[in-house]
Amino acid sequence: MNYSKKILSLFLVSSFALSPLSVNAEEGELTLSNLELEEIKVVHQETQKVADNQLSTILQIAQNAVREERNSKAISNTAFAKSSDPTTYDYITFDENYTYFYEESASAEPQLLVVDKKDSNVESFLTSNVEEFDQAKSGDVALRAGFIGDGVGGRMNVNATGSYLMALMQLPLADSSIVSLDRPNHIAFNYGGFEYTTTVADGIGSWAADMGVELYNNLGPSSTSYGWKPVIILKKKNRPYVSETNTGWDQYQSATFDPNYKEVQSKNGYKPGTAPLMYFWYNYNGKVRIKIDGTSICPTLGGYTLKDTPNITIMESNASWNIASISRWKLLSTVWSLNDTGKNKTTFSNIKVDGTPISSSVLSGPLNDHSNVTVSGNNVITIVVNSDIYN
Repeated sequence: MNYSKKILSLFLVSSFALSPLSVNAEEGELTLSNLELEEIKVVHQETQKVADNQLSTILQIAQNAVREERNSKAISNTAFAKSSDPTTYDYITFDENYTYFYEESASAEPQLLVVDKKDSNVESFLTSNVEEFDQAKSGDVALRAGFIGDGVGGRMNVNATGSYLMALMQLPLADSSIVSLDRPNHIAFNYGGFEYTTTVADGIGSWAADMGVELYNNLGPSSTSYGWKPVIILKKKNRPYVSETNTGWDQYQSATFDPNYKEVQSKNGYKPGTAPLMYFWYNYNGKVRIKIDGTSICPTLGGYTLKDTPNITIMESNASWNIASISRWKLLSTVWSLNDTGKNKTTFSNIKVDGTPISSSVLSGPLNDHSNVTVSGNNVITIVVNSDIYN
């Protein structure tokens, strides 16, 4: 199987707060929209035109996702009427060559935008610390600079294995004294995720996922606004560790975008200084999923107008990996850099597993790499990353 061709789905919904979708939601209840490809405004910005049959498939998936959210909203709001729905629905998906943006809004006709996929140079950074985390647990003194390679950060493990973890994540203001703003020299991430570690030799069959937000400095109508964009990376250990460039981990899914890409694509992000509510699933109908409920800097992913907007992002793997169990959840704040420097900060609060508040007994660590991780009470974790202060 060619895993690199698997598609990752990012569903960005500008909306009022919704309840998290049920893990046991029945996908078969959805029906396709009657809209056909020829009735949709298709904007081609890709180098080589994508075939219509491929676009039709993507359109059907996108319309189903929008229909699911509309139905969910209608159930939770008896006064809901589609004709007066102020919500803008954006669905983003991509394969190894192209990125597809589908949007339905109250102010415009449905549109499908197709662009060349741009791979980020730091996509592999987030889960690159998985192998080093395992080494750190075993006391390996050969680590270059703490438990994170090519960067700095702090980490706390949550040793509870329910079906989902949720937490409020306080995002730092766009202040250079708090978080590194000089992208791409320093790229800040605040995120959670999970790991599954097998007992097989060399950890073959282990999984790792990092799901959260990444700081960008080129958002909004003038491409100069700061915002935190959703990101998800999923990896599996298929071979023994050989070297730093051949760790044995294969990256199956990734959702980061080239920070230098200037065309109209996902120019929206979560507002610095706000505290979105995060949900993480390792098996949501077989899929890896993250949901973010917070405030974005723009009403739509095009970023044409700066306006604080209630926003829900659902991002999930297109493939059903059917991960049966996990070993731990994790919460992190990190910075990618080539010289192991950087600043970042976040506080995780109201941490729950399957809706139940955690106790401090399920926390282990912390791990610090030029950072300071502290715990207040049972479920407040603050991570301060600062290479100017901490060793």
